[in-house]
Amino acid sequence: MSSIVYILAPLLAFSVLLNIFFVWYGSKLINDFYFLTNNLRALMEEVLLFADHLRTVHDMEMFYGDATLDNLMRHLNGLIETLDDFVEIVETFEEAEEVIEETEFDDTEDRSQETS
Repeated sequence: MSSIVYILAPLLAFSVLLNIFFVWYGSKLINDFYFLTNNLRALMEEVLLFADHLRTVHDMEMFYGDATLDNLMRHLNGLIETLDDFVEIVETFEEAEEVIEETEFDDTEDRSQETS
């Protein structure tokens, strides 16, 4: 019996330490993801403001039809499409997170009503 205790005690300690590490690492990943999400939104807003400004300059009579501005507009449109893809991915994760939070909230309400 004591040999089992000598084997299980270190395994239990290792398991507890491993779980603590995974909780810490998971919270770190979530914080990094939120930081990335906020910065991606700010970047997208800045690019859209720049695009509006560039369109205004491109449509000015002095620059209308300029080849350099045309190429810049095409490049900017490609950049906006790429950023839109990233924003859609982030929004998908946020929607999934909201559904999970709503489900957890509903479960909590159900439990509190059952105890009443």
